[in-house]
Amino acid sequence: MLNEPVAMIAPGQEMRAFYDSHIERNGSREDLPTSHQASLTYRDSSRREYSETSVLDIEAMKGTMFASIQTLHDIGKTLEKMEKTLNGASLLRRTGSVEVEASIESRGEQRRRLAEEQAELEEQHSRMVERLQPATSTEEQVASDASPQTDESEG
Repeated sequence: MLNEPVAMIAPGQEMRAFYDSHIERNGSREDLPTSHQASLTYRDSSRREYSETSVLDIEAMKGTMFASIQTLHDIGKTLEKMEKTLNGASLLRRTGSVEVEASIESRGEQRRRLAEEQAELEEQHSRMVERLQPATSTEEQVASDASPQTDESEG
């Protein structure tokens, strides 16, 4: 990551990198070192140079767990955020509405069903178009021969 010098890191700026993980090392990588020495050289705005060294040791925190401690103040802030979210939800107002589509079929099942529905719609459309097309002269003759004749002399 830092094979070449970094031109500048502004005040308050951080450069973070993932160092290592006990979980990934768990019994599988005994050949990796557990600590490294890091050296840092930098100059301030007066061109005064500083050099620092530090040890990065993954074993230093082995077996520890991280716990986040939150106070009553944190809970109050969270409740304020929840209140703001709920107040902005149109669903909870009397004028709000919601539209829900739910499906219990898998994506593959849905695709097959939609394809079948589309094929059925196309078939219905074809049948409707056939019924609405004007009859040919042969069909008209067959239709007129089949219809009952009325005799105007009767009556």
